[in-house]
Amino acid sequence: MDEGIFDIGWEPATTTLVIRLGGFWTEEIYENYVRDLARVTGTIRCRYSVILDITKSAVQTQATIAGHEKIKEERRAEIIRMAIVGSGAITQMQAKRAIHNLETRFFPTEAEAREWIAQSQGDV
Repeated sequence: MDEGIFDIGWEPATTTLVIRLGGFWTEEIYENYVRDLARVTGTIRCRYSVILDITKSAVQTQATIAGHEKIKEERRAEIIRMAIVGSGAITQMQAKRAIHNLETRFFPTEAEAREWIAQSQGDV
């Protein structure tokens, strides 16, 4: 994780990209995230689901949210569905804005998110 701010992992057995976000992001952190995300997803050769854990994420600046919206648009064709883990109302609102138009659900725990991803894998 970049200074405890983000972690990106690929789970090929479940074709799931797991992203954990935390803290408040500077422009430098966002740039590191974009670079690391491209490195990880550059090796993926199939469509995939995403678990996005925002439980340790702070409310972000407008520029950071806009950056996440751009990433989502660029990767829309690759993503089957997204499970977001988190409970903060404002961070959930920011996440909804950044990922609208994708099949997305919010969950209080990662275990519940993983269950939904596993159940829905046969639906694709």
